[in-house]
Formats: sequence, structure tokens, C-alpha cells
Amino acid sequence: MNTAPPALEPYRDDAVNVITEAADRWDDSQLIAAMIATDPSGLKGVVIDAGPGPARDAWLQQFQTLTEQTQQFLSLPANADEARVVGGLDLVSTLADGKPVVSRGVLEQANGKVLLVRMAERLRQPAVHALADALDQGAIRIERDGFSQIAQTSFLTVLLNEGLEDEIPSAKLIDRLAFRVRLDGIPSVCLTEAMVEFTPVQISRARSQLLRVSISDDILASFAAAALAVGIGSVRVLSFCMRASKALAALYGRETVGAEDVEVVARLVLGPRAQAIPEAEEPEQQAQSEEQEADQPSPDEQQTENGSDDAQDDGDEADIPLDDIIAEAVAAGAVSMQGLTAQLGDQRQRSSSAGRVGASARSQQEGRPIGSEPGDPRAGGRLDVLATLRTAAPWRKLRPPPVAGSVVRVYPSDLRVRKYAHKTATSVIFLVDASGSSALNRLGEAKGAVEALLTECYARRDSVGLITFKGAQADITLPPSRSLTRARKAMAGLPGGGGTPLASALALGVQTALTERAAGRTPLLVLFSDAQANVGLDGMAGRAQAREDAAKMAQHIAAEGISTLFFDTSPRPSPRAVALGEGLRATYIALPYADNNRVNQAVTAERRSLAATGG
Repeated sequence: MNTAPPALEPYRDDAVNVITEAADRWDDSQLIAAMIATDPSGLKGVVIDAGPGPARDAWLQQFQTLTEQTQQFLSLPANADEARVVGGLDLVSTLADGKPVVSRGVLEQANGKVLLVRMAERLRQPAVHALADALDQGAIRIERDGFSQIAQTSFLTVLLNEGLEDEIPSAKLIDRLAFRVRLDGIPSVCLTEAMVEFTPVQISRARSQLLRVSISDDILASFAAAALAVGIGSVRVLSFCMRASKALAALYGRETVGAEDVEVVARLVLGPRAQAIPEAEEPEQQAQSEEQEADQPSPDEQQTENGSDDAQDDGDEADIPLDDIIAEAVAAGAVSMQGLTAQLGDQRQRSSSAGRVGASARSQQEGRPIGSEPGDPRAGGRLDVLATLRTAAPWRKLRPPPVAGSVVRVYPSDLRVRKYAHKTATSVIFLVDASGSSALNRLGEAKGAVEALLTECYARRDSVGLITFKGAQADITLPPSRSLTRARKAMAGLPGGGGTPLASALALGVQTALTERAAGRTPLLVLFSDAQANVGLDGMAGRAQAREDAAKMAQHIAAEGISTLFFDTSPRPSPRAVALGEGLRATYIALPYADNNRVNQAVTAERRSLAATGG
């Protein structure tokens, strides 16, 4: 017998469940490919979350077959610069003809094809913006090197997301594509036993059927309500829901979108975008529903009482409301992403180019090339030869003949030097009020929030510093460091009690922040206090002088342009704390209304904002 021992039964059941879940995702991916092939202009494309492997290769091959683009896949490298993406001046042809000649970029070459973006999570920002504009307008505008041109282009887009948890494609691109699907972890057995399969003939028939498919206003209203309920704010998603529903109905030969189409589309379009999973029915409501159902006669009893003529109503009573169908489908789709919805909720704060958190610092000689600009190489920059020649070439026939042995005369105004950028780390400096007033209020919760943030900062390789203040002055409990162990020990030994030398803490904070900035790191101050200052900069007690000193130091921090988060630890929001936050030009958050998760999210968002804006 092949019966598994009892001890192995749970493991066998888990394996079956994993294979079943993978098979369902594979079937969904096949359905997505068929819907996109049916309505390519309306659905735009798909994001594939998977690294290289058999599942991804098999899906791309099937997609090529269904879209009839077997030889029409065009790749866009993640490191492509703006000239490669949108086009620019063809230097060789321009020098030969004596007039500007435009070279076609990848987006224009992709017209009528499938654009495959590998490592989409690393796509540079100029390419992201150009691709988003092309998806919106069906055209690209080339405005470079002194000329302007508009080229029409229309293509399907497949973004291959191969990144880790903190590297995902730009939200601008995800929002402009109808679908997102996971293909990681799908075993080979699922690839050969798909339950959903379509042929090019079926796709062609569905395309001709598409214009005859109708969808009711009630269904569109339900889609809109469901999107709002799960925190989806994009207006594009409603268009995707409508187009996908029609495509699905056309694939199965239906002329009207039905509940079965709505359920699938809600799961595949709304589910991956959901910011929150729809809440389940409350236990009390569920109990009341069960009691009401118990009071109703069974179908057999009803048929006996009313006769066989009423039997046809049984199907109507069994109908599930459309809103409930959509809510359950969205929840299923969100759960199937297994954590990717959390990234979706966070990516509005994130730019795909941010990668590691840290300000983008410019350098004349080192770092990542980010284009060129007018300049003089003698001032320390590196000459960008091609950019210089591109600038000078269009003027060739209008200028005096070049000297012997050269093809173009270059003027000082044509000179272009390279621009470079490199990432600098962020230094998060916590200022924790350990005085008597704060300790009595929320010091314990502040410790918990800070420790959670320390772990987050360590995971991203940022430096973390800790300044505590109580009694007569503030002290650097932990100099900016990347040692998580030292940081935790410093937090564990943090006592409470004494006066509140807030001005001293702010003075020490700005001094530390400026030191970190001078070392090439981007400082971020995170202040936990109730703002009840009662010790001045001179260490003497006195509320009036203490508050005046604190206000002056807050203005100094603001004048230095140091980003600050201020968590008010008072039992309730304090007007004095609000005024201090305004003086700091800080992001003010009342801690009574924020749990540890909210605090963590606020600091993470601020750090990512520093990365996107360059500190």
C-alpha cells in the first residue's frame, strides 16, 4: 500500500495545497494572457512577479502565440538612457547630411509589438516617465538637442519584476497596466496540466465578438464601490475592469457581462491593487443571518406548500448579491499576492529609482552617470564628447568651415560635461525625552516604537543615533552607528525621570545632524517629547527661559534645512507641542493617535522622501 504514515499526513496535505495554489495562479496567468490578447489597446499589459525560470518562459511563449507576436518582442534594458528610450540625434547621419537627423528610440520601434521590460524594478526614472506617457497618449514627444518631434506608437507592455521586497517597479507603470500576477514557485507539473487554455483562433473570434459585448451600469457601479472600499484611488482601474469583463465574456462567446465574469475580473484586476482586504461579516450579523435562514422554510418544504410551479424561484433565492461576489473575489485576489499588496500600499511613497534609502548626491567625477549639462571641463568636470558633438552638429553649415582634419567646428557654448550621482546613506537620529513628565506619559510606548524603527533602519543599512535628555542636559546615548546590538542595549538601559532640557537636546541634535551631513550622509531627526521644556541651555531650571531656548533651537534646525519628525508623547495633542513642530518645520504626529506601526510608516515615508528629493 502507498498510504502515508499518520505522522506524514499534514506534510502531504501541505504539499497538495501548495501545488493546488500554484496551479490556480498558472490558470489565472493563462486567462490574463488571453484577455490581453483579446483587447490589447484597452488592457495595456501585465506585471509579472517572477525571476527567470520555466514558468516565466512558458508564459511568455504562450503570450507570444496568443498575441500573434512570435517575432515581435522588443526588449527595453533597465539601464537604458533617455536617448535610447525616446530617440535623439543620430550623430553620424547629422554630420554627414549637415542637418539634424533623428534616430528612433525603443518606444517608437515597439509600435505594434510587445515591449518586454526586464528587471523593471531598476528602470531609470527618465525611462519610467517616457513609458508612462507613451501608454497614456499613444505617442512619444522627442525634445532633445534643439529639435522637437512627435511619433505615434502603440504597444503591449510586459514588466518583469525580478526585484526583492524593497525593489518593485514604479507605481506609475503598475497603475497603467491592467494585470499583475505571480509566477514564482510554480512547479513544472502545473505548466503541462493547465485547466485554462486558448488558441489563436479563439482569440481572433473573441476580438470580433468584443464590440457586441455589453455591460450594465449596476456592474460598473459595483466595481467602483468595491475599488473605493479597498482603498484603490486610481480612475484607470474602472476602465480596466470594464474592458477585462468584456474581453472575458467575448472569450466565452457571451454578449453580456455576467456574474461569472465579474468575479474573475474583481479577483485579477482589483485584488492585486487592494490596499485593505474587505472585512468579513461580523459574528453577530452572521448569527442573525443564520437565524433568519433557519426561520425560512427549506426548498423542499416550500415546494410542498406552494406546489411545483414555485420551484423555479429557488434559483433566484440562491443568488448572491453582486457586491458580495466582488468583495469575496477581491479578498481572494489580494491574499493570493502574499504580501505584495503591502508593497502596493507603500509604493506611493517610493520611487523605483530610490532603491536603497539615501539622498542622491551629485559628483563631478564619480558615481552613476545621469546625463550631461553645459559646462567647462577645465572646472573639474569630465567632457561628454558625444553630447558635445550632438550640440555642435546641427550648426555645421551655418558656421565657418572646420579646421583641417576635423568634421565640425565646436564652440565653447557647445561643450557638455557629464553629470554623476551616487547614493548616500541616511542617518536617523532619535531624540528621546526621558524626563519625568514624558516618562509618566508615554516613554514606554516611545521605547517600543524606537526599537521597531531601529530594526527597520538597520535592515536598510542606515546609520542610527540616539540622544536622550533628562535632568540638566542631553547626552548622546548612541553615536550614529549601524550596530543594532549597541542600539538595543542603549534603549534597554534608558531610565526616566528628572527635568526636561529640550533646548539642549535640540542643540545636540542639530550638531550631530550637521556632522553627519558633512560626512556625506543625509540626516533625519526623530523627536519623541511632550514639549514641556523646563531646563534652559545653561542647565538652569525655569520654564520661560527653557521654552525660549527651545524655540530658538527649533528655528535653527529649520534654517539648516534638516528634516524632522516630531512625535508628541502628551496624553492628548498639546498646543505647545504643535507650536514647537511649526518652529521645527517638522512633520507633527500625535503619538496617542499612532501605534508603533504608524510611527514606523511615518519614519520610513520620510526617509524615502529624502531619497527621492535628494535630501
